[in-house]
Amino acid sequence: MNKRIAKLLGLASAMVMLVVSPAYADETVSVQTEITGSVLTEGYLETDKTSLRKGDPQQVNIHYYLYTPANAQENMPLIVYLHSAVPKSGTMDKIKDEDMVTYLLDGGKDSVPAYVLMPYISVPDWGWKAYAEALPVLIEDVVNTYKIDRNRISITGWSMGATNLASVVEQSPDLFSCAVFLSGYASMERMDVSDAYVMSKMPCWFLYEAEGTAKKNCEDAAEEIRRAGGIAYTTEVPGVNHETFLVFDGGKSDIYGVIDWMVEQRKQPETTE
Repeated sequence: MNKRIAKLLGLASAMVMLVVSPAYADETVSVQTEITGSVLTEGYLETDKTSLRKGDPQQVNIHYYLYTPANAQENMPLIVYLHSAVPKSGTMDKIKDEDMVTYLLDGGKDSVPAYVLMPYISVPDWGWKAYAEALPVLIEDVVNTYKIDRNRISITGWSMGATNLASVVEQSPDLFSCAVFLSGYASMERMDVSDAYVMSKMPCWFLYEAEGTAKKNCEDAAEEIRRAGGIAYTTEVPGVNHETFLVFDGGKSDIYGVIDWMVEQRKQPETTE
């Protein structure tokens, strides 16, 4: 049985706290406050999923942040963001240093028209593949709790998050409306034909730097998705390398319209011949 505990951290002048009891408990205790601006939620979900660690199965529990947009209402979209390898070797707060998250807390604060879920890898020697089966459980929990529009659930990731993105999508390919790869090293060795087939079910967008191996690897992965019958866009970001990769201008603005693009994408109804 899954259980969740969360607290809300105000992004404006005041701090707002909410404590939610485990799902199986009889009561929920909360501090009620009127919320008009965007809010950042720090949460924790225990799941019944396991993943191998040093050869032994270990329960997968997920710490996460959730950005709640200003004036939130039912049927808003959800963006799932997978962080790079840097935060897992430090603390959860390191997620806030990544370009897209900085934008949520700075330049895009109160203007992003979507919930943004940011799970955290708390086991240093794990990657996103270890969380692949548990993440859909967290996503479903958020979707049901906040009455998210199920036709507008997108997923993105930077660096390691982009590289392992297909592995996460593969667990629940019908869940997502689109995918954005930010400076990922997704080469043909990591995005095989089966991954490309899964990703071909939704529009994909690769943004990458000209230096290093990301350019060729992302272009190869995009081409494989096209061969599988999918839509894959590619954008080369000039003047940056992997360490200085900034699509959101250091948190100041969404230069390439990445968030707007994700929010606009909707799952297309399946057609039968």
